[in-house]
Amino acid sequence: MDFPRLVRLNPNIPWKTRGNGAVAVVLSVPENLVEEVVDSVSSLVESLTRSEETSLIFYKGVPSRKVRKIAQEALYRAISLREAEKVLEEERNILALWNGSRKGLIGALAAIGYEFSYDYTFELLAYRVPENYGKPRRVSRRSVLLMDEKTRPYTFNNIDHETGRILITPHGPDPVLVGIRGETPESVFEAYKLLEIEEPVEGWLILKTNQGTNEHLRKKIPLRELQLYVSAVVEGTLIEDPRVIRGGHVIAKLSDGEASIYLAAYKETGEVNEALRLLRRGDVVEAYGGVKRIDNNMYTLNLEALKVLRLCNAYLERAPKCPRCKKAMKSLGKDKGYRCKKCGYVDAKATKVRVYLKREVAVGRLFLPPPRSHRHLTKPRIRYSMRLAREDAFPPKVPWCFFNE
Repeated sequence: MDFPRLVRLNPNIPWKTRGNGAVAVVLSVPENLVEEVVDSVSSLVESLTRSEETSLIFYKGVPSRKVRKIAQEALYRAISLREAEKVLEEERNILALWNGSRKGLIGALAAIGYEFSYDYTFELLAYRVPENYGKPRRVSRRSVLLMDEKTRPYTFNNIDHETGRILITPHGPDPVLVGIRGETPESVFEAYKLLEIEEPVEGWLILKTNQGTNEHLRKKIPLRELQLYVSAVVEGTLIEDPRVIRGGHVIAKLSDGEASIYLAAYKETGEVNEALRLLRRGDVVEAYGGVKRIDNNMYTLNLEALKVLRLCNAYLERAPKCPRCKKAMKSLGKDKGYRCKKCGYVDAKATKVRVYLKREVAVGRLFLPPPRSHRHLTKPRIRYSMRLAREDAFPPKVPWCFFNE
């Protein structure tokens, strides 16, 4: 009755599948065929799944408020298995369950209850023939570059323009050949037609999805309420100068007046890392990310985006300059003044000089990681300026699936 739905959930859950994704399909089934459909789909999923995390739920009718609530909260916090099981026990519309393991119940329930809001995207997934699983993918690089040029901004994250890395082809042994993300079914279909694929394709499918929407980062949370694995937006003031640690990662301590947490910007986050290292104690920021634990006593908010709200007046302390030759002087020890190394001039009363630090960080700009470091839910910069009139018509004006018999 609609596009297959690909729902990405909280990316900060450590026991998630690779993309923490769940899929829902909405069907219209005559009552006398329901049992046959349940048996057929269960057998098919059981025969194809390679993951013990897979679960399958058959739900009849419109999802209840409790199911919708689980789906909404699964975007930004950790849902316990007991929470999901309690909802399932109370639901009268559950027709059947199939479990590889119970963990998958959370994702399956969230996929059923998820409501697409004002923002969503589409992804065309093309699949490989089984004999090519694990082999290098053969898609013409030239055609990907051309496709990106012709379809951007209506498709996104096709390539990483800084490095030239192709992003539409995964690297693992999974069945997916390419995944093209875009604003409409038409845009991803037209983009797919521009590709030169040099291996057999088993089929392709267009899915409606919340990828590229920042759907997990819509909830602003006071620091005192942060919990492990939560994805959140927080606001506060830096109470320490940021420091660069091994590997080029940056750590800074943030406070909102009631609680504090460390912000962590990994080197791979690009301009997020670069912006954080330019900040100073007293700067006010809005930070987006997920709560992780480094050890028993230290939590960090691993940054996925950063916005600078206000910059303080920052100063540096420097050695005074020699009044004779204008060169920096050298300290003679605490409270003993300074001496010029070049001409020997001594000033026993000289002290360090405060110099105003010119700030080079843009206030109000949202700093984002490069596309190669985006998570599935990360909203790319190109989408912030998109204003589309959404059409929910199904089937669309273009084909939405094709599979070889």
